[in-house]
Amino acid sequence: MNRRGLIAGCLFAGFTGLGAWAAAPAAPTLEQIQNAKVRGVLDGKSVRLKGGRYEGAPFVRGGAERPRVTLLDRFTATGNVDETPVEERMVLLSQSSGGTGVNLYLGVFGMRGGTAENLDTVLVGDRAQPNMLAIGGGMIFLDFVEAGPGDAPARR
Repeated sequence: MNRRGLIAGCLFAGFTGLGAWAAAPAAPTLEQIQNAKVRGVLDGKSVRLKGGRYEGAPFVRGGAERPRVTLLDRFTATGNVDETPVEERMVLLSQSSGGTGVNLYLGVFGMRGGTAENLDTVLVGDRAQPNMLAIGGGMIFLDFVEAGPGDAPARR
């Protein structure tokens, strides 16, 4: 049976260093994030998106499997989640390595020095299907469906 999840909470309570950044006038635009550096989606490595996508080198020379990160630009929300006077933009990112797993991440971006910067990235789950992303009252709301215990793997 599929499970429906709703993550509601200020995910940034445990993050460090968010308050130390200089204030910026507004959240980054989606276009700025489409070409931003993202951390936390590939074994701790940072990757740079180009047009909302990253595609790494094949794992094996001549192989088809390679790391990929894709910005799901249909899911974005802007709001203040870290109690600074500046808004942040939340986006969803998918990451795959050519196998059956497709990890869903929540990325948080803010403007720092005139550039969109990835403040943090949180794993939502493997093969989670997002329905809605919103921010309200300093909280992030993410509605998604994921496989439950005993479910067959999702087909794409």
